[in-house]
Amino acid sequence: MRGVLIALASLLLVGMTACSGGEVEAPTPQGRSMAETAGAPMPEVEEAQPATTLSVGEAPIVNSLALSPREPTPGAPITAVVDASDPDGDLLRYVFTWKLNGRVVREGGDASITLTDLGKGDELVVEVVATDGRNQSAPMRARARVANRVPVVDDVAFQPEGAPRAGDVVVATPMARDADGDTMGFEYEWMVNGSVRGRDREFDTRGLRRGDRLTVRVTASDGSSESRPFTSREIRLGNTPPRIASLPELQTESGTFKYQFEAIDADGDRNLRFFLEQAPAGMEVDAITGLLTWKPNAGQTGVHPVEIGVLDGSGEGTTFLFEVTVKAEAQAPANAAE
Repeated sequence: MRGVLIALASLLLVGMTACSGGEVEAPTPQGRSMAETAGAPMPEVEEAQPATTLSVGEAPIVNSLALSPREPTPGAPITAVVDASDPDGDLLRYVFTWKLNGRVVREGGDASITLTDLGKGDELVVEVVATDGRNQSAPMRARARVANRVPVVDDVAFQPEGAPRAGDVVVATPMARDADGDTMGFEYEWMVNGSVRGRDREFDTRGLRRGDRLTVRVTASDGSSESRPFTSREIRLGNTPPRIASLPELQTESGTFKYQFEAIDADGDRNLRFFLEQAPAGMEVDAITGLLTWKPNAGQTGVHPVEIGVLDGSGEGTTFLFEVTVKAEAQAPANAAE
């Protein structure tokens, strides 16, 4: 630097001597002279500082991950519930990887998934990673097994169809379904007029009467779970027509032959009436007592069909058919029931 100042001073001196036309006044220096500058200390220059390194922050942390519901079912939404934090307070974004039985079925920002092709026992796994745009958390996983689906009873059919009658055996046939295709078993609870009377699939209505109310409560089981009990529609026992008990023994009195018929009515009806649907001439029956009488004449030999019937107060009834054979020599009938 000093060498440069000396050279400048010499150059100024040469310039002044070279001018013609007399003495030229040296120009007045403005400010501090170069000499003064040369002798003055240089201004202090601040040392260059290294560039400040910006912190990239700390990685987010996934505190917990769970699946809701814990036992997923086909066709129902499954949601990953995440609890995560960021030491720097940054907003977080999540990346989910969904796997079914080890196979990736979805990847991205969806926290929920709905799968229709799930089967009982399938394993569903979700993995989540949280990121603040610069750093990401360690992955965390949650897993669940597809639950057993509970069977459902939709209805109960009855045999015989329509209104069964007292004395009928009623059979219940559940109409049920199991989404997993499991084999189902059933429990039955028969109720008559609100009181439990049986626990088998078949129910014998002997001893009941017309108008009694009959229902059955059915529960299905797949071996793991039971359905909600299903109560059938109520059925009322219809009228049961009376019937002839059997062919009575023949009684003979003064050439008149008698048969004392008896009738059975499951409903307990007392106003029963006997009648003859088919009979040989001269044969009669007492409508109230059921006593049948007949005195055959000489021209009534041979086989005679007889059909006797009985009616209840509702006008329903049954008939009983048998045959009477009259022999010529003794005119004594021999009968055969059908």
